[in-house]
This record gives sequence, C-alpha cells and structure tokens, in this order.
Amino acid sequence: MICPPYRHWSKTHIHDAFGDSHIQLFVSDGTHTIVDDFIFYVLPVNDPPVISSIDDLWLREDTDSETVFLTTFDVDSNRLSVMAVSSDENIIPSK
Repeated sequence: MICPPYRHWSKTHIHDAFGDSHIQLFVSDGTHTIVDDFIFYVLPVNDPPVISSIDDLWLREDTDSETVFLTTFDVDSNRLSVMAVSSDENIIPSK
C-alpha cells in the first residue's frame, strides 16, 4: 500500500485550559519507528463574563424600590463590576 507523503495530526485542547505541553509524534512503517517532538502552546484568553437571565420586572407607581437578583460568573476569576443604565431617566434614574 502506498501512502501519500503528507499527513496531518490535529488535537483540540481542553476548554479553558492553557499552558504548554511536550508532544511526541511516532511514525512507523511496521519495522522502523521514528519520533519527532515539539511544544504545543495554548495561549490564555480573557473570556467574557456570564450573567444570569433576568425577567422583566413590574412595579406599581409609588411603591418602594425593587431588588434585582442576578448571578454573575467569570471563568478567568476576574473581579466583576455591575452597572445599570436606564433608557428613561424620568422613570428609573441610573444613579
């Protein structure tokens, strides 16, 4: 059997993992085996934070304020800040 001389090797790294790994590739014709090696580098990226889904809120006029409960998460363990901006400052001021 004649094999084409150009081959490829592909590997997907583990999600949200980064660093470097020493890779060895072995090629054999059934009698002889050769090995080549290289370093596989996976660079870190700053993933975006995640916020929980928030349902629309209903509040009667002249009622006290409403608390919005939410969950935030950052896979990179970055410190998160939360800011709210109102589309109508006459109803809900942003500050």
